[in-house]
Amino acid sequence: MKAAFKDSNLVRLIHELERTISPLDQMDGIPTGGWSAGFSASDSHTKSAIRRVMGHVKGRPPQPVKATKDKDLWVDALTQALWGVCKMRATDFSRGEQLDCLAAIEDSVKSRSAIDGRGYLDYLKVFLAKANAQKS
Repeated sequence: MKAAFKDSNLVRLIHELERTISPLDQMDGIPTGGWSAGFSASDSHTKSAIRRVMGHVKGRPPQPVKATKDKDLWVDALTQALWGVCKMRATDFSRGEQLDCLAAIEDSVKSRSAIDGRGYLDYLKVFLAKANAQKS
């Protein structure tokens, strides 16, 4: 995974994928996402979506989801959003590169989840806010 961080193009893809995760997480508790007002996504939900997308990148076609629980709706929405980024960037990045970037994000989720069930999602909000502030 360390190689992914040495290549600036791969770092850009990682950031693009992470920017896709953050807005969806910020819709926690807002019924417009399809989930109920009391729902809060966790790092475990994020990891589930990343693993699904990794399967899609490896060639497993997306399956229709019959989601009725908030968790499933959120995971499906994140899966679709991340898969959309991967499909859109397929001409720019090989499957292997996409998998490396997804694995790097998954590693970050795992390490930050050890601290808190939302450690990664909370970190991501702060990280992206700082990155956006630096661009201004």
